[in-house]
Amino acid sequence: MPKKKDPAEHPAGFKFYPNDWLSSPKVSIMTPAEEGAYIRLLAYCWMNKEFSLPDDDAILARLSRLGEEAWKDSSTTLRACFIVHPSIPSRITNERLLKERQKQLAWLKKCSEGGKHSAKTRRLNGQVNSKVTSTKGQVNDGLSLSLSLSSSLDTKEEDKNKSAPAPPVDSIKPEELRVRWNQILGVKPCKAIGGALSDRLKRLCREHDRPWWESLFVEVAKSPFLTGKVQTEGRKPFRANLDWVTGPINLGKVMAGNYDDGAGQPRRGVM
Repeated sequence: MPKKKDPAEHPAGFKFYPNDWLSSPKVSIMTPAEEGAYIRLLAYCWMNKEFSLPDDDAILARLSRLGEEAWKDSSTTLRACFIVHPSIPSRITNERLLKERQKQLAWLKKCSEGGKHSAKTRRLNGQVNSKVTSTKGQVNDGLSLSLSLSSSLDTKEEDKNKSAPAPPVDSIKPEELRVRWNQILGVKPCKAIGGALSDRLKRLCREHDRPWWESLFVEVAKSPFLTGKVQTEGRKPFRANLDWVTGPINLGKVMAGNYDDGAGQPRRGVM
């Protein structure tokens, strides 16, 4: 059985656009014989592996079937439809044919990638179906259903992990934050982390590295207001806790140094 030709190496044909052909100024001035010769030259050009023709009048005269005498009269008109080959100076080609070939190659590549993706999907589905069938032959229906649900949950968990941002290289855990917070003199100690504070700290730990947290704690430690050193008449001194400092509004103010002066209000010039 003969080997099937690769369309990427042996293109079967190119598209013909009647409107473009009939409206072409170059074609409109051709005689019927020249028009027929032009079509033949395009066909030979397309079938050549370099999509080109030899830049030789004697050969072009024979390929076009005009003959040498008629070719002398028509060569100027027909040669105007060709350009020097971009990589082979001794040959000529048609610019439109090259563009059509590029379109074909792009389409073939797209189809090839789509076919490979479909084949991979079918192969993976076949493996899953094979495992499920094999499992059903060994265990009861209840366990098979459990395995199926477990696989589905694992897939959802994997998708969830893919969408979540990767933690910083020098990351820190919420429990480490609690220990470090309790080392700051004057603040309210954090005995345990739970509820909304736990969720918030986990998110912030994914977004910020250890040096960022250390800079936050430095801002807290140097603030007289946050560490209970500011005496307010009729009130006990304010002492910040971890929940208050990491709140969405207060966190930005602390990092901006708004409480450095100890007054408990943003410094002048700070928004």
